[in-house]
Amino acid sequence: MPPWCRIAKSFKQYFSHEDGMTQSFIHLRLHTDASLVDGLVQLKPLISKTVKEGMAAVAITDLNNFFNLVKFQKTAHGAGVKPIYGCDIELDYTAADGSNYIGGATLLAQSLDGYRQITVWLSKAYTENQKLGKPVVKWNWLAQDITDGVIFLTGGTRGVHGKALKDGNPVAAEGFLQDVKQKFSDRAYIELNRTGREGENEYIAQACQLATQLDLPVVATNAVRFLEADDFDVH
Repeated sequence: MPPWCRIAKSFKQYFSHEDGMTQSFIHLRLHTDASLVDGLVQLKPLISKTVKEGMAAVAITDLNNFFNLVKFQKTAHGAGVKPIYGCDIELDYTAADGSNYIGGATLLAQSLDGYRQITVWLSKAYTENQKLGKPVVKWNWLAQDITDGVIFLTGGTRGVHGKALKDGNPVAAEGFLQDVKQKFSDRAYIELNRTGREGENEYIAQACQLATQLDLPVVATNAVRFLEADDFDVH
């Protein structure tokens, strides 16, 4: 079965309701106002919008923090929406050829243990590895720790592999994805984004080729920063 078919089965099983109903699309990358300079979304309007659009679940993945987690849980459960907890991070990865990339990734907590492990990495990034005042998670930390209960989304064009492909280094991109697959097993997904940015089509073609080659599933995401088109200029 092609990877882009497997994604539907695995994610729908994880995010399904108790009655077995599932939603064909769920936002898995979304910044709230807890992301400070990179998010305008407030929780109550978010959940109202989610219900209005008929979505069974929604994730918030604020940048380097879980500040809105408790409020998110209460607001979502109160409206019958399944909350998905995660965060966006910056990841520091050095390839076998010595090339170094700092790229985005998304970590989703599949369990309480997974959530706790993510908080450990975030804490280490804040206290041990800030670059230009921003916390950066080292790949070596993930490689050395237990990752059970953590789902890894590779970051799309902003990810390590996306930057390596743009840099003309497909070997580094493939090596990164192999490392991710080895560490996260069936909880690793190659992100695909189509938001009208330059280079997306080239990335999607290369990423799908790598997905087939490495037998990795793909997932479509969107970088949600606001709820209405009119908020674009404000953002």
